[in-house]
Amino acid sequence: MKIHNEFLNDNSIKHLGSYINVFKVIDSVNSSFDLFLCDIKELIDLLINSKPGSKYTLINRVGLLRAYAKWCIDNKKESNKDVLTMLDSLDIDDIWDKLKYVVDQKYINHAQYLDITAELEWEDYNALYYKTLFMAIYEGIYDKDLYSIRHLRARDIRNDCHVLIKKRSGNLYLKITEELRNNLIELSKIDIWESFSYRGENPAKTIMRGEYPDSVFKVTTKSLSSITTKSFKEFCYNKFKKIYKNYLGFKLKPHSLYLSGLMHKIQIRCKEDSYNINDIFSLHKKDAFFTNYVTKILTENGYEYSVYRFRMNIIDFMYVFSE
Repeated sequence: MKIHNEFLNDNSIKHLGSYINVFKVIDSVNSSFDLFLCDIKELIDLLINSKPGSKYTLINRVGLLRAYAKWCIDNKKESNKDVLTMLDSLDIDDIWDKLKYVVDQKYINHAQYLDITAELEWEDYNALYYKTLFMAIYEGIYDKDLYSIRHLRARDIRNDCHVLIKKRSGNLYLKITEELRNNLIELSKIDIWESFSYRGENPAKTIMRGEYPDSVFKVTTKSLSSITTKSFKEFCYNKFKKIYKNYLGFKLKPHSLYLSGLMHKIQIRCKEDSYNINDIFSLHKKDAFFTNYVTKILTENGYEYSVYRFRMNIIDFMYVFSE
């Protein structure tokens, strides 16, 4: 993309890094693109092919391009003022509707979740570990550094399908499904990791260790002292990566799986209360009913951020959860 060097060297430009990132994205799509010579179809095609991950990102990219175009015109680097009108005339909703089928999906619905957990049972080795890790995150046993998974113990799992979740911010009892409860208890009894062996028919076996004697999720390590936040997270994330690569077809982050599970719980509550989930999320982000209704569900499930942040993550992908 043609960029004026004077813009990059203008010390008055705020958030220059954001502009540079957008320029790089555009350049990777079409290095010869010229904002001041293109027509609206070429601009829309470029925006779609740049695959912004959300509607918010799309809006941000258009806004940065407009600000750059205005700077060029104000500083007499370009004279085509029609580009501003063209950028202002873009129908963001229409472009995003087209993008839904181009951008990578970020979340899964409950039907996809059930399909994946069923398929994980057929893993040649460590099927219970893979399946239970996937289920645990989806049902709400999650935080960014996997602290709650690392510190999950068999003694914290109650017969009534409530489990004590330990987070850095505090503890809570979370209701889980009976299947997950049974899997967690069974997994806590396993301390061997199996893998393919080239030496014979029997799998190779490696000792696993956990934070506690009755830890549910253990990792392969030489000693207890070598279990760190980083090593535990890397072990689990590597297993999670295998799941989405082999069974999903797109990159699904653990956090996105967690949010997908929260959305399923919100769907269940909406059905119980005879609400349409799309109607709920179509309300303004500052609507009191939306805020109170969704916040209550999120709080019950240990979500640690604001309802506005949750909505911002989900709102552009509501089609994933449509039934």
